[in-house]
Amino acid sequence: MKIPLQEALDLIESADIVKLTNGDHFYLPHISIDGINGDPLNEVMIVTWDEDGYDYAFKVVEGDNPEVERDGHKLTLIDDEGEPFELQLFRQVPILP
Repeated sequence: MKIPLQEALDLIESADIVKLTNGDHFYLPHISIDGINGDPLNEVMIVTWDEDGYDYAFKVVEGDNPEVERDGHKLTLIDDEGEPFELQLFRQVPILP
């Protein structure tokens, strides 16, 4: 199912835990979100993470993501190099007896 970019950004901001998936691996990235302004070159999100002591990052621009694929708790967006990537969104809940 496709959802508007703003709805996807709102879901990401409301998640307690966001995982960036890469094959069988996942990372807990830092995500910075800016607002949508109608400019196709507007960088609405920056995703950064550390892997084996190296820093990695990519940007998400508004024009490449007018709609975002949503499959349950998974969102697929397009990075600034035109490559799709997946974020998984979770809520943190306490363990009860």
